[in-house]
Amino acid sequence: MAINPNSSVTAPVVRNSAADPADFGIVSRVLGTVTVTIAEDQPDTSAVGQIGAAAVTTTLLAAGTTTRKGVSIFNDSPDALFIRLGAGATAADFTVRLLQNDFYEVPEPVYIGIITGIWVQAGVPPVSGTAFVTELTKP
Repeated sequence: MAINPNSSVTAPVVRNSAADPADFGIVSRVLGTVTVTIAEDQPDTSAVGQIGAAAVTTTLLAAGTTTRKGVSIFNDSPDALFIRLGAGATAADFTVRLLQNDFYEVPEPVYIGIITGIWVQAGVPPVSGTAFVTELTKP
């Protein structure tokens, strides 16, 4: 069950007796004390950066940081964007390829190193467009 911060939760009915045929769901018996701790670990800040014009050379999309909790990248270029979780993205050495209007979210556990990208021309040079990078961090 998910519990949203600042919301109330109604405790289930607790009784010390055998299950009743009218009971539904999971019926369990607790022996001892149950302690529930709810922790909220949401990112404190969000930064959206528009990486300038698409380039045919490796471009820094996100610097490495130990406070990173998430990264998403949107390719707004008609050209393919090859992303590498690491330095030196190329069309032959990449983590994921984004076509126009594709979106990528770095999976958990979130990679905290440098993220680079390179656009590869789909048509007549030069490459065009941008990438939008959103980085979530927690101090």
